[in-house]
Amino acid sequence: FFVFQAEDGIRSRVRSRGLGDVYKRQVRTFAHCIFRAGNRRGDFGGLLGARNARLSVVACRFERNAAPAIDAVDGEIEVLDCRFENGADAVRGTRSIAVIGSCEFLGLRGESSAIRLAGDGARASLVEECVVRGSNDDGIVLSQATCAVNATALYGCEDNGVVITGAGALGASALNGVIITAGGTGPVSYTHLRAHETVLDLVCRLLLEKKKKTLTDKNHKATKR
Repeated sequence: FFVFQAEDGIRSRVRSRGLGDVYKRQVRTFAHCIFRAGNRRGDFGGLLGARNARLSVVACRFERNAAPAIDAVDGEIEVLDCRFENGADAVRGTRSIAVIGSCEFLGLRGESSAIRLAGDGARASLVEECVVRGSNDDGIVLSQATCAVNATALYGCEDNGVVITGAGALGASALNGVIITAGGTGPVSYTHLRAHETVLDLVCRLLLEKKKKTLTDKNHKATKR
């Protein structure tokens, strides 16, 4: 494997979804790397961390990591075409901008989620064309974070597929073309949103309640027969 560090600006062949095609100074790039059985040291949050920094991770593999694979605090992270397997939390961000595209998350262990975002950065985050297969906890967790989740599939999460707790400072999160199957607790969980939920939150809740009512009506008709 190799590590590539950007200094005065590089152009990547991978289409950028968030940080731009030409990376400016101070963007650190890891490409085609393998991180296996890693653990954190001291107060370091993850195997790769961005503290008030910009980080791009492209086509990397993370296997059996005992700590979060990628962790950002007050930073910007771009994670493209990566694979996370049999480890702890894969991507975690706090008050950060996260752009995550075309990634696979397989067999996450313990109380771990594929993506866990808390709070907003300068602009909304994006999750696009990702697949989560098997998580002992939730698939995607958004805690007071604004994020668009597009064309993403979540299979076999033992708790919820997507958890949204509170509204992000930059507006409502959007789920577009998301497939959630074989979940444990339920497909989508909303916590403490009714008092200040946005229009999108309300629509999602009403659709879930409509589905529940339809199933109840069908069961009632079947009982009458």
